[in-house]
Amino acid sequence: MGRTVLLNNWQRERKRGGGGGEEEEEEEEEESVEEEESVKASPERTVEPLSQSVLDRRPCANAVRSLQRVVQVQGEYWQSVKDSSSSVDLSYLQAQRRRRPRRDSDGEAVAAIAALSVGGVAAGRGGVASDE
Repeated sequence: MGRTVLLNNWQRERKRGGGGGEEEEEEEEEESVEEEESVKASPERTVEPLSQSVLDRRPCANAVRSLQRVVQVQGEYWQSVKDSSSSVDLSYLQAQRRRRPRRDSDGEAVAAIAALSVGGVAAGRGGVASDE
């Protein structure tokens, strides 16, 4: 079980008056650690940029397997997740390079469709769309 699930279960049990002993102390320590981590991630705190070597590093095999499973399950419902399946084993920089050309071509297609739509609206109002 994930840390959040354990914490939620512990909090529910605590409200009912159950639990206790060593488990309770361990859970309190985990809660304290989570609070410290949230303080570290607060907006006022500046974060150092990641080094080039970190951005070039590929994810570990365990992470890749986990992401592939997520894509397999969620890809049935979310096309954007399915589209990203080919980049789960790439480094951050490799994935960015792969995405950038697609975004550029998508932007060009959207601009072309928008231009056609605007031309159609102008023609529909009695005006004539032209290339002038």
